[in-house]
Formats: sequence, structure tokens, C-alpha cells
Amino acid sequence: MRWVALIACALACAAPAARAAAPGVSYSTWVLGEHGVTLRYVLPALEAERLTGSAVPVLTVSKLGDYVLGHVAVTSGHADCPAIDQGYDLGRVDPLEVGAGLYGFEIVFRCTETPGALALHEHALFDRDPAHVDFARIERDGHSVQQLFTASRQILRVPAEGPVPAAAPAQYAQLGLAHLLRGLDRLCLLLAALVLVRSARELGLVLAALTAGYALSLIIEATGSVLPRMEPIGAYVGFLVALLAVSIAVRETPESRRALLALGFPLLLLLLALGTALAHATQAALVLFGAALVSGGLLAIVATSGLPAALCAGLFGFLDGFTLPALLGPLHAAARTEALMVSAYDAGAVLAACACLGLVATTFVWLRSRSLPIPRPFLNDVAAACLGGIGTVWFLSRLHS
Repeated sequence: MRWVALIACALACAAPAARAAAPGVSYSTWVLGEHGVTLRYVLPALEAERLTGSAVPVLTVSKLGDYVLGHVAVTSGHADCPAIDQGYDLGRVDPLEVGAGLYGFEIVFRCTETPGALALHEHALFDRDPAHVDFARIERDGHSVQQLFTASRQILRVPAEGPVPAAAPAQYAQLGLAHLLRGLDRLCLLLAALVLVRSARELGLVLAALTAGYALSLIIEATGSVLPRMEPIGAYVGFLVALLAVSIAVRETPESRRALLALGFPLLLLLLALGTALAHATQAALVLFGAALVSGGLLAIVATSGLPAALCAGLFGFLDGFTLPALLGPLHAAARTEALMVSAYDAGAVLAACACLGLVATTFVWLRSRSLPIPRPFLNDVAAACLGGIGTVWFLSRLHS
């Protein structure tokens, strides 16, 4: 009954988290000319729906354009550069065709005086989502650099002469660090991996595998052979949380019943994959089938070593390493520039993961050194039940998001 109650509680708590919003992003291109600035602003459909509170009908597109116009500006010196009417009944905001799932707008700012040092203002969505990020490209005289607008950095200053400043690698590292620390599913995965760890050597293997996973994703992404998407990444992270929870339960189960649990989870996933395939949800069925194969192989060795924690950490690092490339698609950054952005972002995520694992492990060792009684079997039961319920909800709900 204790396990049933724990799992029911975990499922209830996980439901709101499973519907948590994806990272809030937008994209802007600022073309600096002799007499002003042309802004092209791209908003993903998910962000547009958050802004309007529902799916965006055609008539609402103009309201989105007006919202963007009211939250961007350009100043030259101390003078405003007003947005001009572009004619052809377009008004000051020209809706653009920028691809499926995206809304695009073009605004032209005219500086009446000879442009000097410019200030680019971007205030859209930060009041609604403090974690929102606008990936910006600034172009001048045929050269372009990548920049970032964030809640703490909503104005970018561009010198009248000389190179336009680009965002420093440390800024992308901060994004990666915040991405991991704000992700409840990612923190749960790290906690589950740590529960399986039994020694400093196994902890070292987990950290090494995590870093190797990020590095491998960076290498593959640099080839341009993979087009990552956020939905499958989120689903697999939920699966890894559930898989680690099952691994904890297998290790704590008497040997006579381990085989049943180790085989039951992959077989359940196979049955779900079959049912999903019959419902003609091909992508979800493939994800479930792949999850069944991974879990079957990993659970076969869970009782004999700490390798499952390291393998799951490596898989997580590999999947999470595609998070920023999946977000950068509409930006169309140069391959070398994107590789630098992603490597800094991943470095921040790895640093955050190492800090979290190190802090929890150090706390546990300190408690043991104080001879405080730690009911590890009970804690393992709680972790397996709660994380299993949460991970399962995340996994299944994100398959069809």
C-alpha cells in the first residue's frame, strides 16, 4: 500500500509539471543601414499562443504585429527612430511568411538625423516570462554577429564605428546553466542517477559519461546530419527518469523477483508501442519501441554494477546536447558560430549538473560522517516510487505534445 500511495501522489504532482511550458524563445534580425534599421522579428506559434491565450486565428496576426511594434524600438543618440509606414496598405508592420509554426513581422525604423551610436530595444514577452530569450542577429555592411536579449539585458548598444559586439561565450554558458537548474525533469534525472551510485568511482563514471554525451552530440550536430526537435528530447528525458526509477526498484528487489520487474518494464513499453502503432501514431510508436530496447538492455545489468547510472547520464547528456540546436533552427546561424554557441551552452549545463551532483553527494557524505541514521532502503523506495510516477507522466504526455 505504501508504494501505491507514493505512486498516486507522484502522478498527481507530476501532471502540472508535465504540462510545463517549453523554453520561451523568439528571433530577431536587425539590419543596420545608412538611414535606419530594418527589424525582422520571428515568433514561434507556441509563444504566440501563450500571448493570445489560445490558437492564433488569421485576424489575430495583426494584433501580434501591433504587440511587437509596441515592445521594440531604436534610438540614435538621444533621438528616437520612428517606425515608418511601409505603404501598399501594410502600415508600420509587414507580416512575413517565415515557415510553418512561425509568425514573422518586418518593421523599418527611420533615423531622421545621421545615425550615430544606436541602441536597440527589445522588451517583448519578458514581462510574461522572465526566462524568455531572444536570439538576435545584427547585420551591418555585410557582416553579422549573434547577440542575446534577455530579461536582464533588453537594450543592446551598437557603436557608430567599428565592429558590432557579439554575445560573449559566458552568456551562452549562463543560459545552459539556467536551462538545467530550471528543468525539474533534468534535476530529477540527476537525483535518480545519484541514488544508484554506491562509490566515488561510480560518481566519477556518471560525470564522465554526462560530459561525453554532451561532447558526442556536439560532434554529430556539427555534421549537420541531424535536425533535432524539442518534443522527442523532452519525452526521452522523462523516459530516462522512469528508467532510473525502475533501476532503483530492481536493485532493491529480492533476487527471486528481479527478473520479473526487469522484463516487465520493457514488455510494457513494447505493448504501448504496438497499441500506439495501431492508432497510427508512428512517431510516438518509434519512440516507445526505442525506449523498450534501451530499457531491456540496461535493466539486464542493473543488479551487478553502477553502470546503468552512467549509461543513463551519458544518454541524457547526448539528448540534452541537442536542446540549443533545436531552438536555433529559425536563426540560420553559420555552422561555426552555432558550434561556438552550443559548446558554451553545453559547458554551462555540464557545470550545473556537476555542481548539483557534487552538492548532494557531499551532503550525504557529511551526514554519514556525523553518524546520523539514514534509512537508505526507505529513501530508495520513496525515490523509486516518486520518480517512476513523475517520469512516466512526463514520458507519455510528451509523446503527443
